[in-house]
Amino acid sequence: MSWRPTFTPRPASWAGGGWTWYTGSSGLMYRLILESVLGMRLRAGTLSFSPCLPSDWDTFTLSYRHGSSTYTVTALRGEGEGDGERDGLARVTLDGVLQEDGIITLEDDGQTRQVSIELPRHHARLLAEHG
Repeated sequence: MSWRPTFTPRPASWAGGGWTWYTGSSGLMYRLILESVLGMRLRAGTLSFSPCLPSDWDTFTLSYRHGSSTYTVTALRGEGEGDGERDGLARVTLDGVLQEDGIITLEDDGQTRQVSIELPRHHARLLAEHG
């Protein structure tokens, strides 16, 4: 029995990427959206967000699974220009409790948690104009 290739050779001008391109690029696109657009940062058991939304996006919702817990994250551009002390920063709550530093400590306790992120309207405008 002789060895035969399992592919059909193509001319050098053929620019097909094959499955490697599809699977590799989908992983990069997933990270690009989560990290750059939605601003999701996962570090040492904590979760934080610094969204840079396109100008025509006012909201997004995502679910994040941490062990047996689920974190439902909803971000919304606020109506006002900020709230004084936190002017220009996102307001983050976990199950209705304000997270002063905007960082959520993840717990693996089987619960479903609600995370709300309110982006100041003027901050969102700045990102849209200069992002």
